[in-house]
Amino acid sequence: LFGIFRGPLTTTTTARTTFSVAPGRCIEVGAALNDGAGIELRLLEETTREELALGAGSRATAAIACASGAPRTILAEARLASGQGNLVMAARSLGAP
Repeated sequence: LFGIFRGPLTTTTTARTTFSVAPGRCIEVGAALNDGAGIELRLLEETTREELALGAGSRATAAIACASGAPRTILAEARLASGQGNLVMAARSLGAP
């Protein structure tokens, strides 16, 4: 695991962190809450804000994004539908799909 992010999350905040992905590799980003409900995780191309993947769950979710021929910086955004809680986001490197 790398790029671990921890912090509070409420319905009025968005947690953001970036991850670097090497060419020909993918990352799986997971997000989990200790409380609250309805987490949404979006993976975006940092420069263009193009949505690459979306995950949603009651308290945990994951999404995967890849870099083809060039390195890519992925912006991960987590939002909460209701309540508040402490968020943990982490990524792991995967081979190409």
